[in-house]
Amino acid sequence: MSGPKRSASPFHHRPAGRDDAEALYGLAERCFAQWGGYGRTIITWSTLEGVQTWLVDEADGGLIGFIMFAQIQSAPESVPSTEILAIAAHPAARGRGIGAYLLQSALSEIRRWQGVGESVWLTVATDNVAGQRLFGGAGFRTREGPSAAYPNGVESSRMAFPLGTGATPEINPPLVRIWAETALR
Repeated sequence: MSGPKRSASPFHHRPAGRDDAEALYGLAERCFAQWGGYGRTIITWSTLEGVQTWLVDEADGGLIGFIMFAQIQSAPESVPSTEILAIAAHPAARGRGIGAYLLQSALSEIRRWQGVGESVWLTVATDNVAGQRLFGGAGFRTREGPSAAYPNGVESSRMAFPLGTGATPEINPPLVRIWAETALR
């Protein structure tokens, strides 16, 4: 006789709600401080239709991680791309697999979308070794091209994850249009 069915992961994500804004802002500021802080940007992005923000809470209810992703159109004439906008784990909770769990969960959701293209993209600071290791271990590869800089001038790289052709699209995600009025302020 078998016992109770165990979850493959000790984590569970939930969609962010309006009541999560303060905790989301605080975690973003804490996690991204060395790259210029992103609290306001994260809150702005979280309010845009089509941006999915998933949270992971501790048993006591404290926020310990989040991921944001969407299909993005960066200018009216541009081709949309699928992007991981941000991912973070509370410094005290790092090393427990929260980032890997959130990343794999988001990639699974993205594979279900229609019209997402051949790759999922993200931007990572060149000095964010832990982030590069997480993304590289998940199958993201650094792509050549123009680099960007975070608000405090730290250089960044673009990475892409190939979606492959075996996915069966089921969902057409809302397209998020992020250009001058909402881009990294």
